[in-house]
Amino acid sequence: MKTIKTIIREEILGFKEGVGDAYAEKRFGISNRGQEFGNQWNRELLTQHRNSENGKLVGMVYGSSAGSNNSRGSNIYMNPQTLKNFEPEVRAITDVQGNLYVAQLDADLIHASILNMIKSDIDFQYMPWIRAGQSNTFKSSMGGMMTRENQHKSFQSLREKQPYVFNW
Repeated sequence: MKTIKTIIREEILGFKEGVGDAYAEKRFGISNRGQEFGNQWNRELLTQHRNSENGKLVGMVYGSSAGSNNSRGSNIYMNPQTLKNFEPEVRAITDVQGNLYVAQLDADLIHASILNMIKSDIDFQYMPWIRAGQSNTFKSSMGGMMTRENQHKSFQSLREKQPYVFNW
């Protein structure tokens, strides 16, 4: 025969934590701080995961197309792992080292907006790109300032470094 002490111990060990908290929150409006912390923690983890997918945030630029009244800005990310958090037809540029700088939003941006935000010196060489729809393909855009030799180096680095297709 079980003693009262054994029965109580079994009941305590089998008790599901949080049941009383959920009841108190529902019945009496007492907030469940543990749940709030858990929700906040989960949001933070999701944000960190999204940020790691998007690549390194290097800055923000605003629309600057001719005649644009758009004040919507766009984050610029370097070397994103995936484009699932990016709009279709966004602008991008690459440098000689094969780094890809991508605008997250199609906010009437021109490539010069991205270039002016990231360039560290006057001799910064780049190739401009536009994302093809919602695909993982970038198509070459007109312009760019890169020597022929550096274009080949950059394109080779892109193929090795980036998981995307570049139609040059």
